[in-house]
Amino acid sequence: MNIFTLEENIGEELLSVQTEDEFFRDERRHAVLKCLNRIDPDCREALWLTFFEGLSYAEAAAVMGINVKKVDNLLIKGKQRMRTELAKEGITRVEEA
Repeated sequence: MNIFTLEENIGEELLSVQTEDEFFRDERRHAVLKCLNRIDPDCREALWLTFFEGLSYAEAAAVMGINVKKVDNLLIKGKQRMRTELAKEGITRVEEA
């Protein structure tokens, strides 16, 4: 199934075709970013550094200026909060891309 979306490009409207999978992947990505913005900034930074930037806990701790145990605690709290926020968006399980 194809979903048609309108995009603007330098004042012109373009008609682009997205597959259903691409559409839902973009929607899921948007929901995750929206939820990340709702959680505590320290938890968000720890999650971003480890999950999106691929840093180890030790590297994230160095960037944040805290110890590794604190990073671990922030990640536990952040993941719990993200599950709650994602559930509000209707995302209750991890789906493979």
